[in-house]
Amino acid sequence: MNNSALTNEELKQILDRIIGFISNCDNKVSYLLSFLGVISTILFTVKSPNMVFIKSSISQNPINPIFFFGILGFIISIIFFIKGLYHLTQALVAKTNCDEYERSVMFFGHIA
Repeated sequence: MNNSALTNEELKQILDRIIGFISNCDNKVSYLLSFLGVISTILFTVKSPNMVFIKSSISQNPINPIFFFGILGFIISIIFFIKGLYHLTQALVAKTNCDEYERSVMFFGHIA
């Protein structure tokens, strides 16, 4: 038998480690998503006094450049936040197709 070939026991240990890693990642992402859901609920249910300030600042004829860049930064932050939520939810979805490394010992999607 070739020394570089992996035994069945080694392959089983690798598979067990992969399954454990995936389970841990799923748990962490689930906790993070539930935490973000609670925080989002709190933020959206509390009426912000800043809306009055934003409306009055927008209605001014010469718009303050600092206010403009602040709003622009806020919008960019919201976009990245939504993108992060998308990637967190994608971490929970099982992916069984592998475009790269199909002959890898770590990829076992073709078993399904």
